Amino acid sequence: ALFAGCAAHYSLRVNGNTGTPRLAAQLVATLSLFAINLLHLTSIARAMPRQLCDEARERLRAVVSFPGERRGPAALDRAVPWALAVLSLLLTATLATVVYGRVPHIPDELGYLFHARYLAAGMLSAPLPPVPEAFELYLLSNFGDRWYCAMSPGWPILLALGSLADAEWLVNPVLAAACIPLAWDITRRLADRGQAHLVALLLTTSPWFLFLGASYMTHTSSLLLTLSGWWLLLRARDSSPALHGLLAGLCIGALFSIRSLDCLVVAAVTGLWCVGRWGDGPRLKFAALASYAVGGTITACLVLLYNSELTGSPLTVPLNHYYDQLWYPGSNRLGFGADIANHAAAMIPSCPPAGGWGALDPLPGHGWADVLLNTNQNLYNLNFELFGWATGSLLLVVIHLLWGRRSGADRFFTLLCISLCSIYGLFWFSGGPDFGARYWFLTIYPLAWLTARGAATARAQLSLPGTPMFAMIGLMCCASLLLFVPWRCTARYLDYRGANPDYRAWVQSGDMDGGLVLVRSSSPLDVGNALILNDPGLAGNGPVFARDLGDDINQQVIQAFPSRPVFWVEGRSITGGESRVVRSAGPGG
Repeated sequence: ALFAGCAAHYSLRVNGNTGTPRLAAQLVATLSLFAINLLHLTSIARAMPRQLCDEARERLRAVVSFPGERRGPAALDRAVPWALAVLSLLLTATLATVVYGRVPHIPDELGYLFHARYLAAGMLSAPLPPVPEAFELYLLSNFGDRWYCAMSPGWPILLALGSLADAEWLVNPVLAAACIPLAWDITRRLADRGQAHLVALLLTTSPWFLFLGASYMTHTSSLLLTLSGWWLLLRARDSSPALHGLLAGLCIGALFSIRSLDCLVVAAVTGLWCVGRWGDGPRLKFAALASYAVGGTITACLVLLYNSELTGSPLTVPLNHYYDQLWYPGSNRLGFGADIANHAAAMIPSCPPAGGWGALDPLPGHGWADVLLNTNQNLYNLNFELFGWATGSLLLVVIHLLWGRRSGADRFFTLLCISLCSIYGLFWFSGGPDFGARYWFLTIYPLAWLTARGAATARAQLSLPGTPMFAMIGLMCCASLLLFVPWRCTARYLDYRGANPDYRAWVQSGDMDGGLVLVRSSSPLDVGNALILNDPGLAGNGPVFARDLGDDINQQVIQAFPSRPVFWVEGRSITGGESRVVRSAGPGG
């Protein structure tokens, strides 16, 4: 039933883009391919020569531990997480450079980069530019004469460290690499070294993990803070409970400055884990619990100070303030009703956008039907992109939840997954198709844990020795890296939605230094990748990029920068090829 629920995109049918016969054909084809690939893998596992497998297992046991083994560390056990961390860094950095071109691929990333650059310049906001409409970017708001990104400041602060070194593109790959040893050690403390190896391998080869780790999105930093908090709480169980509890609280609380809903869920479920009888949970002493609460409160309250500085009220979130101006008051709130969401905004003539978001939000308002459609979209993306397996990425998770013996950690991670998915059911938008089920990204470690546990359950159900089962997982992980990831690179993310590095190459060449560049493009990401290269104060010797909005607006922009030579540029959405300069003139146009 679960696989039927996530084998097709049902909102396409609701939106009218796909007819019932075509949807039924997709459902039958997808489920058939799941079944065929599952039979293939089962047949391969059963056909493996037992004697050869046993010999291979004994040789491997001399250097690495297998899941389920509780013994002293093998020769290479401690090297495994660091080797996988280096592999993760190489993969994500390569994707960021070769596939993404080190440029943003969705509008949110443009806002994060702009935010990071004015923070790196020592400003909480940027000065409002002359002729603001010519420099408009999604998620950039103005309050009086201040111009700022409406998103929370936590991730841009981390990204600003990359801005100082002119290497923003490398921040997420480094954070992704740091997640691997943390995930490994958490798993080792809760289970054993063999399962830790498997969980670390699953994360390192996950397309979902890699593509987000190569982006400018917030999710990898959220995962790192969550894993850091859990790791510190597990250490608080063994030593320095007050110190480790305080540091854990600071990490989980800092998550509030990046993704506030994620923070609320993680903090609540983790608190239950710490005080409950989960068997293998931390079960912290009072000193650790108290310091955990204090640390979380300290970092979370910093966000209230930030809100107060920008909007005048600690409880007025800049993002809600932005949407109140863009659409109408209360349009971005959680909950149910006919007056929520993109369609509600579209019904008001003065509120952009002029229409709905198609299959991304096919029904007016937000109700239980929307929750089901959004859940279907996210399950579809999750089963597809979590591990990139031809059998469906959730296969072993489902096997373990149905037939496995559940530990305390299993129950904790299952509750966390359910809680995260449920809280986002209150929001009208699913997160869309960009980078998978990105609103659910903090489920990636729990799902990797449950997948590793599901491997042992499947092995027991099929009466297989350990080597063939884990060889099959290795085969699927290799197939994901060698087949799924390259296919997604070329078929989806290369030049995605008009994003391209043309303007960055011009800046690096120095050919337009000191100039005013007017960009004509029908792609918001194309022109956005030009505007994000501007100095936050529109100063300096580099070029100033602005939108080409027609002669009247262009003349106002030219008069605002009278000493700069002017270049008129057509973006890729206009030329059909590379961006090009179509006309130039001296200062004043």
